[in-house]
Amino acid sequence: MAQSVSAQPGTPARGLRRAILIAVLVSGLSAACGQDAGSSAGSGASTSVPTAATSGPAGTDLRTMLTRAVEEERGAKTTYDNVVAALGPIAPFPMIAQSEAQHIAELEAVPAAHGIVLPTTAAQGQPAPSTRADACAVGVATEQADVALYDELIPQVQAYPDVVRVLAGLRAASQHNHLPAFQRCA
Repeated sequence: MAQSVSAQPGTPARGLRRAILIAVLVSGLSAACGQDAGSSAGSGASTSVPTAATSGPAGTDLRTMLTRAVEEERGAKTTYDNVVAALGPIAPFPMIAQSEAQHIAELEAVPAAHGIVLPTTAAQGQPAPSTRADACAVGVATEQADVALYDELIPQVQAYPDVVRVLAGLRAASQHNHLPAFQRCA
């Protein structure tokens, strides 16, 4: 059975805990000061999470790019949900709408790692066409727009490998899975 160490004033156990606490606090302050200085001075120091992501123009740009991506995915999901509501659960709309929900969740997880908060606006999407063929054509156009957006955004986020990985994965899903499914149904 372990014995508890009574930390009386002036005992070695209390001194050790105090030293550890001070070391942790100083280390945290040093790291925070180093990040602030690095991001405002524009140093070329590389870290696993770029410090410019949370402040300054780069952080604003990253927030804008992630907002555009998540709004595009929300719009696509709502468009596909509109088709299902109007025409019923015709393939491939229900499955791709579910996939879009996963894409949104992936995108919404990225900003937190960079200290960014995205707007939580609801997307209206496009209204459902009256025929399946027209709905599939809307699906094709929507997925082509997704691919084009990711083609635009990916080169701009190269400083953020985690963001590149997510956007590239979403682009691949649109290009290689969703787009062909809508092309087949048209």
